[in-house]
Amino acid sequence: MFLQPHHFQQQDRYWQAQLDASRRWQPHQWGFTRLRIDSAQLKLGVVVLSECAGMMPDGTAFDLAERLTPLTALRIGEEWVGKTLVLALPLTGRDVMESRPMSSSPSLARYHTVEKTVVDRITPEGEAILMQLGELNMLLACEEQVRHSHCFLTVARIEAIRPDGGIVLDEGCIPPVLHYRCSPRLARSMDDFVGRLHQRQHQLRQKNALAGSETREGAGYLLFLLSVGRALALLTHLSRQEETHPETLFRELLALAGEWQMYAAQDAQPLPDYSHRQPERSFAPLFDLLQHLLTRVVNPTVFELTLRQGEFGIYYTQITDMALLRSATLILAVKAALPADVLRDELPARIKVGAGDSIRDMVNLQLPGASVTPVQTLPKDIPHFNGYQYFLLDEARAIGTGLTAAGGLAIHIAGEFPEGKLMLWALAEGEG
Repeated sequence: MFLQPHHFQQQDRYWQAQLDASRRWQPHQWGFTRLRIDSAQLKLGVVVLSECAGMMPDGTAFDLAERLTPLTALRIGEEWVGKTLVLALPLTGRDVMESRPMSSSPSLARYHTVEKTVVDRITPEGEAILMQLGELNMLLACEEQVRHSHCFLTVARIEAIRPDGGIVLDEGCIPPVLHYRCSPRLARSMDDFVGRLHQRQHQLRQKNALAGSETREGAGYLLFLLSVGRALALLTHLSRQEETHPETLFRELLALAGEWQMYAAQDAQPLPDYSHRQPERSFAPLFDLLQHLLTRVVNPTVFELTLRQGEFGIYYTQITDMALLRSATLILAVKAALPADVLRDELPARIKVGAGDSIRDMVNLQLPGASVTPVQTLPKDIPHFNGYQYFLLDEARAIGTGLTAAGGLAIHIAGEFPEGKLMLWALAEGEG
């Protein structure tokens, strides 16, 4: 039996079958590793890929920088508005011609023939000969035109054509990539989110002491601080890697969203599925949800201040974040074995609110403190408990300027206060 071209072709099919089998165990291992569109040519109505490399969905690797013939540029007209631009490669098959001579007419052959001078790198003489090689028959096209005949990667989506013929690309379109930083939009979204995590973590550290870990709100607040710290460390690590796969990033962000939804008051929202072919369908809603949760949960509006009862009917609360207290609204809830209207009408005249280290002088010398007025409409973020009357401490911010961390805030109620109970909250500025 003589050696025929069929034998080499059969060997190629064998190795292709092995490659296809191995790819089943590693999903999403295709996409761009480099992609850059010439912005100057876009203004002229032409799409030119100035840099492009990656892996086709069928496992074919490519790099335009290594091509002997440049990829043909594509002129875009009004009919392209709303269409998707793709980089396409003809599908292979048993009855499909693998290679054809290069010509100007379209061809479904996977390769076109090119000539290249190749040097012998084994023998000392290094003889050079002219060889015919197969080069991938790649082209830029509209997805609708090649959907059934080619494997392809999304390059961009055409949003509009300017009056001068310039092309406007849809910034929301994210091509499939093997490394998330290959997509400028994904990279910006990730960097922005990590930056917001840094900012929120800093705010949490400043405000954590005010909530106090003894309260239910404080315990949840501390747990969320731990979650933010863990997420920040992990995402910072992933953002510093040169080749973080987008599915790896999505998996971590998805877990974070699921965890954070447990802290939110509203019902949990459905989480997006991962789409490697159209990443914007996965990442855009996920980043929006995370930003929402970060704003609503990481920056709580209400802090419960733990009150402890001391001698002579004086209640104290320890304050460590003076700055927050001076900008917050204080809401006091009071319950006693008294008629509700009596408690609401008489308490403002019987109560003294001031700095802990001066409350005795305020009581003994009848000095004024923060005025207390009944709350007509309870702020939505303050919890409502049956039997309690709610009051607003009007001048609490002014008193806050004289507070010290050691003294804290003190409350004294004169006269009979049977079975009295007090609860105090700080409502962050701008809420209510």
